[in-house]
Amino acid sequence: MKTLLTLLCLLLTTLSLSAQTENRTALVLGNSAYQSSPLKNPVNDARAIKKALQQSGFKVIYQENGSRTEMFNKIRDFGNELRQRKGVGVVFYAGHGMQVNGENYLIPVNANINAEDEIEIQALPLQSVLNKLNSAGNKLNMVYLDACRDNPFARSFRSSSRGLARVSAPTGTKIYYATKPGEVAHDGKGANGIFTSHLMKALTTPGLNQNEVFQQTAAAVMAETKEQQVPWEEGLITGTFYFIDAPIQVAGGTSQIIPPPQPAALTGTLAVTSSPNGGATIRLDGASVGATPVTLPNLPANKGESGKDYQRPTIHPQAFPDTPDDWFWSSSPNAYYSDFSWVVGFDDGGANVYYRDHAGSVRLVRAGQ
Repeated sequence: MKTLLTLLCLLLTTLSLSAQTENRTALVLGNSAYQSSPLKNPVNDARAIKKALQQSGFKVIYQENGSRTEMFNKIRDFGNELRQRKGVGVVFYAGHGMQVNGENYLIPVNANINAEDEIEIQALPLQSVLNKLNSAGNKLNMVYLDACRDNPFARSFRSSSRGLARVSAPTGTKIYYATKPGEVAHDGKGANGIFTSHLMKALTTPGLNQNEVFQQTAAAVMAETKEQQVPWEEGLITGTFYFIDAPIQVAGGTSQIIPPPQPAALTGTLAVTSSPNGGATIRLDGASVGATPVTLPNLPANKGESGKDYQRPTIHPQAFPDTPDDWFWSSSPNAYYSDFSWVVGFDDGGANVYYRDHAGSVRLVRAGQ
């Protein structure tokens, strides 16, 4: 009967939406087991962020306690995946990092740096990661660096600079630092670093875009450290990205799952006859919309059309031939952001919100149905 109701909703409203249409790819690196100066939290941080990103639909390329070769290979794998999949890219690194002559470097666990001129062969330049993002050709990337700790090799250097340096982010990339340039971040007393613990909370909060994730993280870090640690950002992203969508708001301000709509009375050239055992016979006579006014269905009318637990395809191919596996617009705006509307997918039955300038498909229904 559930399948029948779903099919009826498809035939009557003829619109479905696709959830997260963009591919999501992440690189997560965490280094704690340094030979010279071990750290307590970075591997815990990396594991926590990996889990949060996977729950948000990211394919995660992961490495903990990596050597220079292992880190290089993961960066290369990430670049290849992002170039092929496009969509949204995220990089997270926790561990030792340092700046030398204005360049930032990520430090592998097996590094043994005795002088500044060895940094290029012992460590990995942050620029190598940024180059992968720039060459991937996707439009939106975010880099999170919890690497602004004391330089463990400072005593071997002629000159020593604290923290990380400012860098120029590629177009479409935002870099988020655990603290402002030239300063040192706190490792934290708990299982996670201060920056990462608050970042993790923001990443898993529904309805926050990438700017709000950082703003919430920065405010919490500053409050906990009494402004001794001030997170920093560089770069520009023109698009808006949500790690987890906001819950649907219904009358009274409460959040709940909207139940599937009840099927309306069938009229005209569409007839459905159901049997007590749950079977159904469907007859389509091929009538067109004609002069009848048409409209976009809203989200409540469409959310029950298909579900992620149904077998593909989620739309009946005989009723709607040549329908693409695409996402389709509804007329329902997002409750939080007026420039966004809800979409539903004919491929997997999921729902999401997208900025209204996105390309997409439309199916119209007769007004009043």
